[in-house]
Amino acid sequence: MVRFKLCLLFLLLVASFLLLGAASENLIEQAELWRYWKAWPDQPPPGEWKELSLDDSGWAGGVSPIGYGDPWIDTVLDDMQDSYVTVYFRRIFSVTDPLQIEALRLEVWVDDGFIAYLNGVKVAEDNMPAAYPVRHTDEALSDTDAPDPSGPGKLFDLSDWIDLLGIGANILAVEVHNWRSWSADFCFEARLVADLKENPFPCLSEFQAQDYGDQSVHFVWSNMGRSFDRIEIEENGEVVLDDIPGTAEDYVMTKVEPGDHVYRIYGVRGGERCYGGIAQVTISPVEPFRRGDATDDGRINIMDPVYILHYLFIDGEAWGISHIPCFDAADANDDGQINEADAIYLLRYLFLAGEEPVSPGPTNCDIDPTWDNLRPCHYESCGE
Repeated sequence: MVRFKLCLLFLLLVASFLLLGAASENLIEQAELWRYWKAWPDQPPPGEWKELSLDDSGWAGGVSPIGYGDPWIDTVLDDMQDSYVTVYFRRIFSVTDPLQIEALRLEVWVDDGFIAYLNGVKVAEDNMPAAYPVRHTDEALSDTDAPDPSGPGKLFDLSDWIDLLGIGANILAVEVHNWRSWSADFCFEARLVADLKENPFPCLSEFQAQDYGDQSVHFVWSNMGRSFDRIEIEENGEVVLDDIPGTAEDYVMTKVEPGDHVYRIYGVRGGERCYGGIAQVTISPVEPFRRGDATDDGRINIMDPVYILHYLFIDGEAWGISHIPCFDAADANDDGQINEADAIYLLRYLFLAGEEPVSPGPTNCDIDPTWDNLRPCHYESCGE
């Protein structure tokens, strides 16, 4: 009975370990498509061959293992023997969030020598001359046994290079050198594996960020039926929101600078944080406008309240009123809504000496001084 309980406890611990996020992700699998350049003696690769920015659409492509002389080769280089000693390989892969990678390792099956580059930086090499940079005509230091990719390859720890990874597209570039041009075989296969940081408890998911207009961002996520003490959101490693209720599943942050932003969300419980995901958003600049100019023609007149009423109550397609270009401009009373009160406000201003539309007013071009839920403004008359 004691042995049974110990075994049960062990299984529960293993299950919990897996559930809480201790996992690995193959950023590059075996048997994937690689772009490659055959480095004939008079045809070195482009100088930027290891950079992500290179357009390699004109390179040859083949599924690894790539080489010749061994039965496990998938893409055969039948013109390599006695012709050229080096082949340059490129593989673009995607990373969701580099911050959540705990360890990174490269596994290779190479005959004979190689140098690997991660986003243009040398991160691993084996069986290559000490002189650097290595030329495309240089040979590997020695002949090696051809590795069978069905077995384990040679491992290289790249954890010190995790900071090279970016969100989205990244590139692993590898130059592989044969020992001699007349060598009986040549082989290249690789796998890139990331070990992910584990969560202390199951977390939230489906995190998204949306440009909400007026220099604001709308965050949405799912708590998956779980509760937390609070929700925190970070940008660039700094907490920008730390007081979101633990049961909330959306939040609007205002006064966000225009441009590209990357946010990460965390659930907090009992002093510990779980990671819930990453979201990217581009915040549009706030456009200046004239309050009350619903038609975006640069002036306030009877057409503006008519335009608003047609938008609200009549199919305006025949009138060319299929949309309002700037809702903030049409929101004459600045209450964050487009309704008949805005048309009445403008009519009073135009014909009954009523109050003029609030800041920025009917004559000045400026941005909205108050935040609201209205969609982003597209107002052109201020630029004329």
